[in-house]
Formats: sequence, C-alpha cells, structure tokens
Amino acid sequence: MRNHTLTALFKHTRVSFAAPSATDDGSLHNLVYGLDVANFLAFVDSNNLSSHVTSVVLYSTSLEGRPHGAPKASWLEANDSIDPLILLPTLLDTINPQKITVMAHASVLSSLVSCQVAMPDSWAFGTPLHTLHLSQSSELPLKASMEPNQIGRFFDSRLWNHFILNEGSSLKAYITYEYNLKRTPSVLPSISMAYFTSLKSFDFIAIFPLMSHVHDLVKFIENLPRLERLQTQLAPNPSSNVLRDEINTRKNCVPSDFWMEFDGGYTEIINIVFKLGREAKLMEFVALDYAVEGLRQGLEEKIGDVLKDWQSFGGGTWQKDDQQPVLPT
Repeated sequence: MRNHTLTALFKHTRVSFAAPSATDDGSLHNLVYGLDVANFLAFVDSNNLSSHVTSVVLYSTSLEGRPHGAPKASWLEANDSIDPLILLPTLLDTINPQKITVMAHASVLSSLVSCQVAMPDSWAFGTPLHTLHLSQSSELPLKASMEPNQIGRFFDSRLWNHFILNEGSSLKAYITYEYNLKRTPSVLPSISMAYFTSLKSFDFIAIFPLMSHVHDLVKFIENLPRLERLQTQLAPNPSSNVLRDEINTRKNCVPSDFWMEFDGGYTEIINIVFKLGREAKLMEFVALDYAVEGLRQGLEEKIGDVLKDWQSFGGGTWQKDDQQPVLPT
C-alpha cells in the first residue's frame, strides 16, 4: 500500500536547489547546492521511484545558495562535502522525467546550461525568476550518458522536443535612461543549440521585451531546423494588472514606448515565421496576444499581410497550408 501511495505522490515532484553564492565583489563562486537535491535523490533511490517520476520542478528563489539569514561562511562550510559539479547532473541519471522545469534567476540558468548571460543591466529589469521548461516524448531514445563533472551539459542528456521559456516582465527597464540600449539578462543569445537538435515546438513568453532582445529570440529560432510549431506572448494576459500597476506606480512611464517595442518585436517574429515556413519545417504559429481584444485586429492585419499563404484558424493560430495542428508533447 505504501509503495502505491509513494508512486502516486512522487509522480510530479518539486525540489529546491541553491543558486551560486556571491563573493564580496559580486562575482560567483562555484555552484554550491543545498541538501534538498541530495535528499531527494537518496529518497527516490531507496524507495525505487526512479521509473515513476514523470515531471520535476527545480527552483531557486535567490542568487545566493543559503537559507535567508544564514551566515555565508557557515553555510558553505556545512555543505562543502556536496560536489557542486555532479549533484544536478546525477538527477537525470537517477530519474528520467518527461518534463523538467527550472525556475531561477537568469544567472543561475546560465550556470546550468553553461552559457554567458549579460548581467550588467540586470538591475534595470529586476526580474527575479526566469522559467525554463523542457519536455521529451517517452518514445524518444535517451542520448548517451554524460561524462562526470559536466554540469554545463545538464540538459544535453535528453532529446527534448518541446521548450518553453518565460522571462517575465521588462517593464521596469523602460523607465531607465536610454532603455533601448539595455541588454536583457537571458540565456537566449548564447545557449548551446546542441540541446535543441530534436526540438519541434517552442513557446516564448515575455512581457514587453525590448526589440533588441526579440532580435536575439529570432536568431535562436532561426537555428532550430526541426521546429514545427512556434508560440509567442509579448504582452500581459487580459486578466493581468501589471501594465496598469506599472503606469500608476511609475509616473515617468511612457506607454507608447512599450507598444512601439511590441509592434517592432512582432514584425521580426512574423518575418522569421515566414522564412521558416518557406525554408524549413515550421507549420504552425500561435500569437497568444490575440487573446487581448484591443490587440486582435492589429495582429490579424500584421500577420495576414506577411503570411499570405497561411490559414487563420482563429484564436491567434495560423497554419501553413492545410496542415493539422502540431500539438506540444
């Protein structure tokens, strides 16, 4: 009875891990992970749950890898027996989830995927967490096991076919001087494309990203040879008050700036959709911002003017020719 209960309870799991600890000059130490991941792995192994965990959420809510208020020196000393390079890769050696989600600061994500993130302007954006989600089909074979100590290839051990990246809001950046010159802290510009050789579906969510960052997004999309479905959201949900609150709170906001970047961003996205529909395998494009009534007509006109050979199915969905919808797995 206990075994049946455990397999049901731990089918979907959530595990916290510590982020890089910062030195006094603001640079980052090697990753030092909290005990939660180690305890989780030991629990899964001792209860024979490895084959039952189908999804896992990893989260870190701060830049520093210690509980709030704990002295840095004592926390590092207490955890110095945990190998910072092996612990998280071991997670995917122990379990084989179809879905994995990481919620963490952009600098933490950069460590996990071994890429550089431009951090000098991160103060202007103030986005505490980015969400990275990857899923694989249970029918796909696993890649060969990783070599030890390759934390940078944490995600490279699976043939992922669906990717969601939610980078939160860029609204705070718009009130800074020369906001358009700010660099968005994101893994997109330098993440290894080796993680995405099997990717068929990609969702990108960000609230009023700068056009310069949408350009990074477009370059990323352009290098996905098997992409069949693209979904984007660049404005808040209809039920969200984030835009109203930002305008009311920060009197120097210029709303026309938000919408100029929004419009320019969609122009770039639609152009790459057109290109990949002609030159690659892209068959479906979904603009989630279609849900906002005030944006609907403008999006229909903008997208329709470029994707003349695509058919609109309503709800912000456009499909190439008479293809059936490409559903995320």
